Amino acid sequence: MIHLAKLRDPFPPDIIEWRVGSTSKDKSKGLALAYITARDVMQRLDEVCGPENWQCDYPHAGSKTVCRIGIKVGEEWIW
Repeated sequence: MIHLAKLRDPFPPDIIEWRVGSTSKDKSKGLALAYITARDVMQRLDEVCGPENWQCDYPHAGSKTVCRIGIKVGEEWIW
């Protein structure tokens, strides 16, 4: 059985990475941005759903590409 609520669990602090976002004109200040990698997300989906019960799709939306994630619940794919 898939426990979808576990997808909401916080990620461990040691996998959170940081980068500088926008900076002031003189570059003396910057916005710190926290992120996790796609690999971290895939690992969470494998653990919670099982590797056979999720998939991603990359449809084009005009000039952009969007990542959609589908999860199989019972016999139905939820997007």
